[in-house]
Amino acid sequence: MFGGFLLSFWYAPDLYAHAGLKETSPENGEVVKRAPEKVSLRFNEPIERNLSQIQLYDWNGRQIHLPNNREGGRSQQLNQGLPYLKTGTYTVVWNVVSLDGHPVEGSYSFSVRKEVGGEVDVPEKEAGMADGLLVVARYLVEGMLLLGAGLYGMAWLAEKRGLPGFAYILGRARWVGGGLLLLGTLVEAVAYSATLTNVNLFELWLDGKWSLLFQFPFVLMLFTQLVLILLLILPGMTRAWYLFLWMVLASAPAIGGHVWGMESPLTATLLRVIHLLAIAAWLGSLTYLVLVLLWKRRTGGEADLSRIRAFFVPTALISALTVLASGVWMVGFQSDWTQVLASRQAWAVLLFIKFLLTGVMLFLALVQTLRWKREGRSPAGRWLQVEWAAGLIALLAGVWMSQSVYPVPMESYHAALETEQTKAVVKIPQLGLGNQTMKIRLPEKEKPKRVRVDLAMKEHGMKIPPVLAEPMGGTGHYQAKVPFSMVGKWQFTIIAEYPGGKEKHWSAEIFIPGGGE
Repeated sequence: MFGGFLLSFWYAPDLYAHAGLKETSPENGEVVKRAPEKVSLRFNEPIERNLSQIQLYDWNGRQIHLPNNREGGRSQQLNQGLPYLKTGTYTVVWNVVSLDGHPVEGSYSFSVRKEVGGEVDVPEKEAGMADGLLVVARYLVEGMLLLGAGLYGMAWLAEKRGLPGFAYILGRARWVGGGLLLLGTLVEAVAYSATLTNVNLFELWLDGKWSLLFQFPFVLMLFTQLVLILLLILPGMTRAWYLFLWMVLASAPAIGGHVWGMESPLTATLLRVIHLLAIAAWLGSLTYLVLVLLWKRRTGGEADLSRIRAFFVPTALISALTVLASGVWMVGFQSDWTQVLASRQAWAVLLFIKFLLTGVMLFLALVQTLRWKREGRSPAGRWLQVEWAAGLIALLAGVWMSQSVYPVPMESYHAALETEQTKAVVKIPQLGLGNQTMKIRLPEKEKPKRVRVDLAMKEHGMKIPPVLAEPMGGTGHYQAKVPFSMVGKWQFTIIAEYPGGKEKHWSAEIFIPGGGE
């Protein structure tokens, strides 16, 4: 079981291993003389045609009904029959599922006989009820997992010192919690399936397409979580069994988030595991103290809180500092602090709410600890509950962040590439998804007839049609609009064509980061 969990870190698919659109018929921007009978899309890898969808809009943004005559099965070619199209410009919107199980979408336009208007801006999918349900379900399940893991570990330390243990404090509530975790995991799966465009996870399961199903990182996380919960509720196992399962369960959410859109997914995952375990230890220690105080008040039982302080304070302090340090490190690793500080995205706002609440918790912890040590009295239950509630709200902010797009670190690229004893200076102001401007300065000894830029993702065998560079400014200066349509490693090649058939090539490889959900 432990080996399988570790393998999920290495074998979960990269977010950028998507199907790429290589060519279309009619072509993007083409004006055809007669109405086409079908549109054809060819991808760099086979796609599931049964899970694909093509929609057509006219120049006024009205959707055109398409006949249901597409073929099923897996193929690199996707064809869609068309009704008779009048003169005008049409926008094709497509959604497919690539071999790695990720939904990919895009759009392009063509015109019949003549261009009328232009390409229609297709509205992006807005967050709906399913997105909200997913955030709530993730919060409840992951919150219970983190609190449960931290509480179990804290209660284990306490029980060794003759204090109330996990089973004694919670009683039958443990079994209720186990049932809620199973139910919550199923709700997560339903909500996640509802957020996907044109993909139903349960149909994939019933159709036996499990290899495709388990390529979704979030589904892999849910499956791991479900298996671990079932193992956790087995009765009569040794203490080490439950302690280990709680730790792995608390770490499981690390593989279902943003990590697969980063250049080093393994490092990003390990950072999240440290962060999650530290949160579990901090909130779990607070939960244990709150429950002990409530237990004393309810039963009048005796518990020497001075003995709790001996291991509670170091545990809470170390875990709190680890949460803060790993959180700062994670932000710097996946984004850029200058981008975050200037961003108004929901992710950045939630991040600062999380930091603010963490500061409140640290302040209350310091005041309570000094009072506890100086006066010998137990922490005030009211302020302890405020600190605990602040932690739960901060946890909600963290789960919400994992469902939100984060500010992509827009690094610039500036390099002098050498070939045949000559240099070409290349600048890209922002390395990010979308159309970016590449500025090129070539040697001034010879003036090329044409300069073009070739883009490719070698790992996936995908190439983008050549982009012509336009002259600008002074001699030897060019610029090109290069489309980075996917997250991952791109190779660009600048090709200068000179009179007499001579060519010079300059190449480099860059990484385009992703901040998707």
